[in-house]
Amino acid sequence: MENMLIKAFERFEELLNERFTMKVYTTEDSVRYTFYAALTERTTILPHNVVLELPHNAIEGAEVDTYISGNNGDKYVIEFKYYRQIPSGQNANRTQLAGRLIKDLSRLACFKPQEEDRKLVRLFVYVSDQEMNSYLSNEQNGLCSIYYLSRGECHLINDQLLAKRSKIFIESCGDITEMTIRTELASELSDDHYLRIWSVSPNGALTL
Repeated sequence: MENMLIKAFERFEELLNERFTMKVYTTEDSVRYTFYAALTERTTILPHNVVLELPHNAIEGAEVDTYISGNNGDKYVIEFKYYRQIPSGQNANRTQLAGRLIKDLSRLACFKPQEEDRKLVRLFVYVSDQEMNSYLSNEQNGLCSIYYLSRGECHLINDQLLAKRSKIFIESCGDITEMTIRTELASELSDDHYLRIWSVSPNGALTL
């Protein structure tokens, strides 16, 4: 991972932590904009390099949250997810949400590089409150090996890994692409929030 990008991740962590410390109302869009602010502050990426909601080039009718054309010829495709407690206070179906997390990672993994790309970097930015953190941290739910990867550690995700999970979880995952994820940042933020940034590569072929 490029040093410049690592500094952007760390700045994003700082800005997001400040936001939660101040208890500013936060949505998934807020998380995205905070990430963009860190990118433009710590890298050479400019606003016109950023494309939002680009049509997915391998899944008909789908979009990717962000596509960035770097000045050095690198391309970045980024997905964001912010899970927080339902405002009504009711518990969400956490098993279903965990399955959708794997599904979203898979959608990112199957985004195809273009011939002119020097390198395609796929990133997944995941923020959660205590509710989903507790679920993913519970060994009985079988996802600790993914969720607790330290920075730089990798893990293969395939059908075999998911086969013994519940029916709800498997149905929520759908058909997935075999992929390797690597943790680029993992931290605990203020106000019981948690941050993960994973790089994603199909077929176990990490390019970072």
